[in-house]
Amino acid sequence: MDGSELHNPQEKKEKKPKRAGVILYGWANDPDGYRRLHTLAAYTEGRYCENVKCYGVPQGSVDRGESILAAARREAYEETGVDLEKLLGASAYAQLAKGHAVQNVTSLAYPGVTVVSASPIPIQHTYLSSHGAMHEGHYFTIEVDGIKNLIPNLKRLHAQENSLSAKVTIPTRQHVKNNGMPDFEEMLTLLRTGIAPAHSKVGNGNTVDEIVIEKPEFPVLKRLYHQSGEIKTMKQWVQFCNDLPGGQAYRSLLGDLETIKKYFERNGLVSDVGPKLKLDTKDRPLTFYQEGAEIIPMGLLFERSAKVANKNPLYARMMWGDYTGPRRNDVDTSVRLQTAQIKPFSDLAARLCPMELGVAITATAKQLHAVKHGEASALGTGFAARVLEHYTQERGSRNASGGYLH
Repeated sequence: MDGSELHNPQEKKEKKPKRAGVILYGWANDPDGYRRLHTLAAYTEGRYCENVKCYGVPQGSVDRGESILAAARREAYEETGVDLEKLLGASAYAQLAKGHAVQNVTSLAYPGVTVVSASPIPIQHTYLSSHGAMHEGHYFTIEVDGIKNLIPNLKRLHAQENSLSAKVTIPTRQHVKNNGMPDFEEMLTLLRTGIAPAHSKVGNGNTVDEIVIEKPEFPVLKRLYHQSGEIKTMKQWVQFCNDLPGGQAYRSLLGDLETIKKYFERNGLVSDVGPKLKLDTKDRPLTFYQEGAEIIPMGLLFERSAKVANKNPLYARMMWGDYTGPRRNDVDTSVRLQTAQIKPFSDLAARLCPMELGVAITATAKQLHAVKHGEASALGTGFAARVLEHYTQERGSRNASGGYLH
């Protein structure tokens, strides 16, 4: 569930960044016995909001020389713990990589799970990142039977169980405190001086890495930090990063952030894979966050996502389209819908369980941004109306088979 790289207006690329991900779904009973469409939802906690799970599509950047399918597999595993090649089996995965559809494959790696269908042609969807840049997404769709049998394999940080509760995971801030890791102010000191706080697990007053303070670029950044001595909050820090001039200072910042991240990785404190914290070097540099995944009903995904959008405008822009920021007055509702990262989920729900989509979207749209933005209720209602109008002809086509919101 990727955001966007540290934004610097002087170093924008004309070509849209390419993302790859997976929409894995299946039918299952909820705790009340209703048969509903469920999906594999990745989440972050501590990146956009504290103590709240921010849901999204399991996805990430396509590396140079990497195929879209290989990137989707890697990102899905890193963010959710589910390995597509193991799910399908080596032979079926190879067929998918060659462009052939896969159907009715019993998974040996995940007992009780059968892949009903996997399409070799990904959904292509361009969406706004949290900072307003356009990203080109490619999402492979996989339907499975027995989707809840994936739960024991899902990635989460010291969760006692995996359920519909939003509080099964230890909050990031509490985990950092419990393990003696540096807080935000100490991380800034670490970047300025290369010296770790004595009480933390990073080191007993030792430098993170000699290369940090020996690099010619570092003194440039150090002077910039001291000139900006008013940095006291995360908001001020993010603004400072975004306002850095292009060139040496900006590249030096990115390099120093990566150096610190690699140091933490070498010492086993953070990791992109497994139940460990991650260190953000993009949206909120120098902050820890965690990733995990749940199997949840599609309607619940909409509801929880809209609640987080009320609290964080960056997440709102990425997941629900450009409802906030400088563009909100000159982009009409239909464009907002087209650039919402959540749209592939709503498209799927509209095709398979239109009543669940209608009830969930209508209910959550009314509260979308209603607290902070006066126009939010109208925009949210407009979003719901457009979705429902677009899919009216399909309403009830699949609902008879049990896909609905109770």
